[in-house]
Amino acid sequence: MELQGSNTALVVKLIGTPVNGGVSMTSSSLALGSAQGEVSALDGSTIQGTVRGPQGRIDLNMQLSIDQSTGSISGIVSGTSRNGQ
Repeated sequence: MELQGSNTALVVKLIGTPVNGGVSMTSSSLALGSAQGEVSALDGSTIQGTVRGPQGRIDLNMQLSIDQSTGSISGIVSGTSRNGQ
């Protein structure tokens, strides 16, 4: 997924067992540009996680909508910088 108004890629990988159109997550990875991290919470279409990079830590909150017929993803991503943490 690419963030609108930015050329920074957001990559979310959820690994687990399919359950009722979703996933029962057993592991994950998360990347925002060169910052790497993992998903800390998954609740329906809401994903929370933290990435760490040269500029510090960024806590991310994603409210996503997946169109099953086209495979397209849209939503809102917000982040809070925790510089130096």
